[in-house]
Amino acid sequence: MFPPGRAASISHSAGLAVAVARAADPDLPLGCDLELRPLPRAAARLVLREDEEELLDDREEPFRAGARPTGSGWTVTELFSAKEAAWKALAGPGLACLDEAGEGPRGRRHARPMGSLRDLRVGPAEDGMCVVRLRADPARAVRVRVVRVGTGVFGYVLGPSATLDMSAALG
Repeated sequence: MFPPGRAASISHSAGLAVAVARAADPDLPLGCDLELRPLPRAAARLVLREDEEELLDDREEPFRAGARPTGSGWTVTELFSAKEAAWKALAGPGLACLDEAGEGPRGRRHARPMGSLRDLRVGPAEDGMCVVRLRADPARAVRVRVVRVGTGVFGYVLGPSATLDMSAALG
């Protein structure tokens, strides 16, 4: 637990840890993920569903720090990190706890992540970012930026995503 009035997200990989924190606000999602070891292409089946496979980068080039070339797809590691950061944001305080009537804080009704990262759907957004949505409740969505760090990535939630038509936004 964090002190009252604070929210945070923590991640660790390869012996390093990172945290992001801010004042608590149930309307402002918070999540981060650090992955310093690249995931193999075969791991895609554990993270993605068939409707997301077109997002994968098919190039066999070495993974490099810096921005992704325009028009290229994401690596499995980048997509995993985006979904993991979004999972934390969508399942954070105020979202993960529903009462017996299915209501969260302040009487809000919404679905929460359950199962696995495959229960989230990732898609492209402007400026190389992505939008991650709950499959069970597509209106619950966050914008995520994934930054390459050496041979790994750091993904973090920038905030809620504007409500978009899923078919128009994700093809």
